[in-house]
Amino acid sequence: MIKFFLDENISNSTQSLLEKRGFGVKSIADYKMFGCEDVDVLRRAALEDRIVITQDLDFGNLLNYPVYYTGVIILRLEDQSPLNTNKVLSAFLKKVNHHILLKSLVIVSESRYRVRPIK
Repeated sequence: MIKFFLDENISNSTQSLLEKRGFGVKSIADYKMFGCEDVDVLRRAALEDRIVITQDLDFGNLLNYPVYYTGVIILRLEDQSPLNTNKVLSAFLKKVNHHILLKSLVIVSESRYRVRPIK
């Protein structure tokens, strides 16, 4: 089963949605890690084999975090409201093979997604 770690810019409603769909989900709030460095988010996710979901583009710089990448999904949405985030993420997770998310950087927008495996 794929497990996720939600960055602090992802709403509680997204966590609820993913849990209802059967995914293992933890968030920054669950660990009281508000305001921590990106590398600490990635390190915590890697400890539990979780894929980070975020809207923070800094997570896309693979050179900064090569050791700690279990996988990252960056949501690049024009409308970052929780309602739209949940709609886009839901549609994406329904159509993608979940195994490609591991050890990959995935950029998701309203109209497409790109997957870059991390070596």
